[in-house]
Amino acid sequence: MNRTSHLSVIVLLALSLAAAAIVPSTQPAEAAVDSISFEGDCAGVTVTVQYSRFGADDVPNNLSAWATIPEDPVIPISDRSATEQLLPAGATSAVVFTIPFSAPLPNGTLYVLHVDQWVGHTEYDPVTGDPFVVEEYYDSHEEYINCVASTPDDPENPPVIVPVPGGDAPPASRGTSTGESATNAPGPEMVFMPSWSVMGQFNAATELLYAPNASARTGIVMEAGKTAYVLGLDESGEFRQIVFNGSYLWVPVASMQPVDAWPWNGRGLPGEVVNFSN
Repeated sequence: MNRTSHLSVIVLLALSLAAAAIVPSTQPAEAAVDSISFEGDCAGVTVTVQYSRFGADDVPNNLSAWATIPEDPVIPISDRSATEQLLPAGATSAVVFTIPFSAPLPNGTLYVLHVDQWVGHTEYDPVTGDPFVVEEYYDSHEEYINCVASTPDDPENPPVIVPVPGGDAPPASRGTSTGESATNAPGPEMVFMPSWSVMGQFNAATELLYAPNASARTGIVMEAGKTAYVLGLDESGEFRQIVFNGSYLWVPVASMQPVDAWPWNGRGLPGEVVNFSN
C-alpha cells in the first residue's frame, strides 16, 4: 500500500469512528468522543480518547474506560479507570487510560473495550438543601478486540481468564488515568459501588428520593425504561438504593425490575441491606 492510500485509510477510519461515536441527543451538538485509539497485548490495553467538551465552563466532563469478556454473563477483566476534566468552550482534549487486565488472557481472546463520557451538575433541594446530581449528557462506546500475546502461551501452563471481583457485574472500582491536556488533571474518583451491584430498569415514571422515605423528594423523575445501578435495600425492605450521576439515591422497591437485555439477562436485583452516603 502506498503512502497516499495508507493515509486515506486512516482518514476514513477516523471519520467512521467519529460518525459512529456521536449519539443523537436533545442537547446541543457540542460534545462527543471524537476518536478512540488503542494498543496493547493480552496483558492489558492503553486507550487514547480524543473528545470535545460538553456543557458550561464550570461543568466537568467525566470519562472512563474498562474491559470485559463478552460471555453470557459478561466477565469483567479490569477495574474502571476514570478522569474528570474542565475544558473551555470549543476545546478538545486527549485522555490516556492504561488498563491492566486481572490476568494475562489466552492469545487471541476476544474482549470488549468500553469508553464512557458523562456530564452532570449539582443542584440543591430547595427545602432541605441536600445536593443531588442532574445528568446532562451520556455517551458510551465499545470496541471489540482480539488480543495478541507478546509471547507464545505456555502449552503446559496456559493462561486463563480471571474475573475481577464482582462476578458478572461490570467493575465497580475506579482506577486512575493520565490527562494529556496541559491545563487539566484527573479529578476525584467517582462513587463506590459494591461488587454485587446490578443494573435495574424503571418500570414506571419514578421520582428519585434523597433518603428512604417517600417524602424525601428530589424533583428528578426517571422515565419508564431508564436504567440505573441498584446497590441494595434499606432496612425496611421498602426502598432500593441506586447510583444516579455520581450520587446515592433511593426509589420504592416496586419501581424497578431486572434488565432482560444482555449482559444482565434478567439477573435479580440485590437484596443486601445498604446505606451508602454521598
